[in-house]
Amino acid sequence: MHTFPSHPGGEGNRIGPSLREKGQGGITGLQGRVELVRFGEAIMVAYQKLGRKSGPRRALLRSQVTALLKEERIEVTESKARAIRPLAEKMITLAKRGDLHARRQVASFVFDEDVVKKLFDKTAPRMEVRDGGYTRMVSIGPRKGDGAPMVILELVK
Repeated sequence: MHTFPSHPGGEGNRIGPSLREKGQGGITGLQGRVELVRFGEAIMVAYQKLGRKSGPRRALLRSQVTALLKEERIEVTESKARAIRPLAEKMITLAKRGDLHARRQVASFVFDEDVVKKLFDKTAPRMEVRDGGYTRMVSIGPRKGDGAPMVILELVK
C-alpha cells in the first residue's frame, strides 16, 4: 500500500489493495503495471513496469525495438506497444540525423548490427519527410489465452 502525505493535519492519501481489487480509485484505463510518482498534489504515471525488474524490462524493450526495426511490423500487447513506440521513434530520429555519434547511440541500444545498417540506409531516408509519427498501432482484439488487448505495431510507409 502506498501512502502519500496530505495537507498539514491530514491523514494522507491512500491507494490500497481494497480499492484496486474493486476497480475503484487509482489510475484507470492503463494496461500493465505502472510506477506512481508524486507530482504536486496529483499522482502521475512515470513509466510502465510491464511486470519486470529494470534489467529484464530494458532487455525486453531493446529486443522488441530491434524486432520492429528489422521486420517493420510486430504483434504485441497494447501496454508493450505503448512502451516500445517512443523508443523506436527515437531510434529513427537518431538515424535521420545520420552522423557517427547517432549511429553509435543506435548501435548501443539495438542488438543487431544489420538492423542498424538497414535503419540508416533504408528506413531513415524513407522517413525524411516526416517529423515524427513513424509508427502506427492497429488494434486486433484480445489474445485468446488471457484476453490481453493485442495490437500490430508497424512502421508507416
